Amino acid sequence: MQIKKAEVENFRKLKNVTIDLDDSVTLIVGRNNSGKTSLSEVFNKFLGPNNPGFTFDDFSFSVLSDYSDALNLYEEYLELHALGEEKEDESKIKLQEAKTKIPSIILNIYIEYGEQDDDSLGGFSELNLNLDDSRRDISVSCRYCIIEGEKFLSTLHDQHIQNKDLQITHIVENIYSDFYAKAYFAFDKENQDIIPRSINPRQIENAFILSLICAQRDLDDQSYDKKGRIAKCMSSFLDISKVNEENIKNLEERLSDLAKKMEQDDHPLIYGPIIEDLKKFGIKEEDSKIITKALFDAKTILKNSSRFLYDMAGRNVPESYNGLGYSNLIYITLQISIFCQLFEKRIPRSLSHILFIEEPEAHLHPQMQMVFIRKIKEFIRQKEWNVQVVITTHSSQILSDCEFKCIRYFEIKENYCVDVKNIEVFIANQNAQADENAKRLPGIRFLEKYMNLGTCNLFFADKIIMVEGITEKIILPQLIKKDPILSSEYISLLEVGGACAHLFKELISFINVKTLIITDIDSCSPDGHHSACPVMDRNAITSNAVLKSWIPQKSNIADLLSCSKKDKSQGLFRVAYQIPDKKGLCGRSFEEAFFLANAENLEKYSEGLVLHELFENLTKNEIIDQAYNITRSDNFNSKKSGIAMDILLMEKCNIPRYIKEGLKWLAENYD
Repeated sequence: MQIKKAEVENFRKLKNVTIDLDDSVTLIVGRNNSGKTSLSEVFNKFLGPNNPGFTFDDFSFSVLSDYSDALNLYEEYLELHALGEEKEDESKIKLQEAKTKIPSIILNIYIEYGEQDDDSLGGFSELNLNLDDSRRDISVSCRYCIIEGEKFLSTLHDQHIQNKDLQITHIVENIYSDFYAKAYFAFDKENQDIIPRSINPRQIENAFILSLICAQRDLDDQSYDKKGRIAKCMSSFLDISKVNEENIKNLEERLSDLAKKMEQDDHPLIYGPIIEDLKKFGIKEEDSKIITKALFDAKTILKNSSRFLYDMAGRNVPESYNGLGYSNLIYITLQISIFCQLFEKRIPRSLSHILFIEEPEAHLHPQMQMVFIRKIKEFIRQKEWNVQVVITTHSSQILSDCEFKCIRYFEIKENYCVDVKNIEVFIANQNAQADENAKRLPGIRFLEKYMNLGTCNLFFADKIIMVEGITEKIILPQLIKKDPILSSEYISLLEVGGACAHLFKELISFINVKTLIITDIDSCSPDGHHSACPVMDRNAITSNAVLKSWIPQKSNIADLLSCSKKDKSQGLFRVAYQIPDKKGLCGRSFEEAFFLANAENLEKYSEGLVLHELFENLTKNEIIDQAYNITRSDNFNSKKSGIAMDILLMEKCNIPRYIKEGLKWLAENYD
């Protein structure tokens, strides 16, 4: 039995979204402040064990104007109502429109189950309005809404008359808590004619278990931290663990023996003097004999007297001795184990258990992040635990160890609202477009393999730059730091090679992130085997797949060099390739373009790891003349990383024009 999807309306940035949940682990990703935490919050506020309440700030900004619209409709109703019976029908319609306009926060949950779950539904029959035996689904609507809409509108109207200077939303904020309340309903998702059935909140609590491990856990590795969060987490395990019941019973028997011995041997010595003093004040033993008893409770002693220490090199050290990352991992693991025990002990067994884990990567190094996500899946499988885990994360390492289809991307839209992109839908759409030979399928497989490398930062990026080689990848971060706009944004830098950039096109379009593609013009001869040639050779063509088949879809070098800036853009994407400088010089690759742009700086250059070998005996003009041949030499490719390092160390250098123009487009958003 699984939650297949959830719909959220009017909660913070989740104005109107649908989130499909994976049967096992769902990963919620996106840029900072994209509403990822709002998903766990809306579940918690409706289904959480501590019954947290809503506030006025929980309403989406975009629906606040609906209160003004509702008030206007209500005032129209009052005018019609004042005209008497002849306008009665119109006034009723207008009143209903006004009440319908009042915003509500809604969480709709859609559950599907199999034949094996039929026997467990007996206690939850009130949730199922479906009369079709062939269907196995339950739908529940959780609402933070106004039950007495007319009374609310009347109060809002009166308050508005008395406070003309106040904005409508300010008035609503002052009165909303008197009218809003949580309400729960069962409904039939396929038959709108069936009236939703009101559900007692207790039925919801029995049907759903919600567990939440928050991102900002109160852990401290400082020596003055006396809170012992892990110790408290361990002790709470005693209240629910089945495996400890027999051991605790044995401990209680030993404590009983100890108590009897203390009463016989120790208490007379310890309490005897005070009892004798009491007798002196007229308390007679025949009236009220005073005795002392040693009372021990096993669980209380374990909780209050146990300390969890670590054995390091033969010395016991407290939990605060460990770093935050290690403590955080232990804390999360303990919480998961406790939640599993709670589910197993639940009577009646709930329909669904959903566990939210917010940013488990906090304080964990990349390798530990990958181990965590792998182990949590193994733990669920071994325990046969019917739980769905929803993880919000900014970690590319966690993404890399999960299936591509589990990703749900939260995209920030206008008016502080979010759109949720289901990567499983993207995969299905791409596969559906495949022809009989499945020519498009390798693209999906490539993306899945690429994500497994731990390089899927594009899901967290404000903008993306795709580069062809190692040299550009090393140098570009320094250029981004110098740009006042780009340096304040999160730029994902992907090294994809000249032949693979187009494989990212559909995915980046799907998640809607602006992308600059920096590639080489790759001039070659039009005849024979299309061997490399200088850019300015007559009739030269390009061998670059991006330029030929994507942007700007031109093959002749002459056509590429004459392209306008608009020709190099296509929606979210812009391509940047070598173009002539002010002197008409144009390189075939980044390295050649850099040499041409810096011939004067490289003249008789005697520093660095590689550049001094290439240029310490050459003049500026010789560098310009020989730049192409140098980059085409047999061992040049092996020197590229060394050249990149040398460029980083150069105190003065010129950036090739095509890269400057590309970064300007990325920063300034012009076509």
